[in-house]
Amino acid sequence: MITVKSLPEHIKEVARRHQKNDRRFHVFPSIFDIDEKKFYLIMYEPTKHQIVISLDGSVMSREKIKIPFLYALAYNASIENISNIGGAWVKNIPIPRYEKLINILNRLQSIISNKASPPILDKIEILKNMSNVLLEEQKNINSCVIKGLELTMKTNDLELVTIEDYKQMRMYVHSMVQSAFKQNEIQLKTEQARAEVFNYVMVNIFSYGFKLLPILFHLYFYKKNMKTSETYGSNELDEIKKTISEDVNVEEDLEALSIVKQLRNPF
Repeated sequence: MITVKSLPEHIKEVARRHQKNDRRFHVFPSIFDIDEKKFYLIMYEPTKHQIVISLDGSVMSREKIKIPFLYALAYNASIENISNIGGAWVKNIPIPRYEKLINILNRLQSIISNKASPPILDKIEILKNMSNVLLEEQKNINSCVIKGLELTMKTNDLELVTIEDYKQMRMYVHSMVQSAFKQNEIQLKTEQARAEVFNYVMVNIFSYGFKLLPILFHLYFYKKNMKTSETYGSNELDEIKKTISEDVNVEEDLEALSIVKQLRNPF
């Protein structure tokens, strides 16, 4: 893993020479080998400006380094998405939560199967299917995060990132986001079914002795923590669906292109 301390002296000298009013600078922990160009990526703090330095200490023009830099930038952003966003999804939505929901619905179904109307029993089947989708997509999210972090550690250990590493990391991020989208989508689609099942349990809480009481408490937890049309608008879902389907090429990413203008490499 490359650090400022471990940088070759001639690279540190170039980085210092381009330092302005910055307090310090950092280096990406690996060399990038992209488009037949090998380089260090230096970031200055607190300005967030960056500079690309070749292994021999030369500083190429922005035009020559633009495409490799964009891929380096996208790889770094993918790591942040995996570790920060994906990491939060893994931590905040543990797999056992969905496994428990499946068990609760199975228990509810067995209790009311002889007395409940067919429409209610159908709604429970819908919710069981929803729970299985949530579980499988959460497993995929966890898998993508683990694989993304493993790839990060591998490139850190090798001190080298290639275009293939970028493509692999991007695939993990894309798959992770797709799974999160599917989770949100099915929660919105089953909003009415969830409400009907919850209301049935609440209204009939004493019709089955006290058997439905613990189930009501559990369902209330999921009721509070699942997406509804009020907490997650359809426009927002459509926007995410559009983003996923487009999967903008890094060379056309307007936000990334604007960062190129902040490079301290010469024009």
